[in-house]
Amino acid sequence: MERSPRRAHRPAPAAPAGVMDPDVVIIVSKDGLEHCRAVIEHMRSGLLIIDENIDAPVTGVEILKHDFHGIAGARSAALYALFFYLHLNPVIHVNALVSALGRSEISSKVNLDVLLKL
Repeated sequence: MERSPRRAHRPAPAAPAGVMDPDVVIIVSKDGLEHCRAVIEHMRSGLLIIDENIDAPVTGVEILKHDFHGIAGARSAALYALFFYLHLNPVIHVNALVSALGRSEISSKVNLDVLLKL
């Protein structure tokens, strides 16, 4: 009996952060959208924050579009989107986040001034 070649095990993608009914979803890439599409399409309340260059899926939530990539660049788009959300809903104080970022390796890779101009 001939054996078939062994394939690498690929686990199924996990639900974003393990949450199936989130209050907020932030999308800054098409890959991110595809990863979260099913969750977003099933949301009936909450908020979708999405880069303006990505077509938002049909959903039952409020949609806010913003040019995260155009303003912050591809490398910093997700961080900029987080700052955008924190200005809407300050669950974490922006200054605390800036302070933590300033002490990390990330600070040399992102322009914190852009993030603070919201």
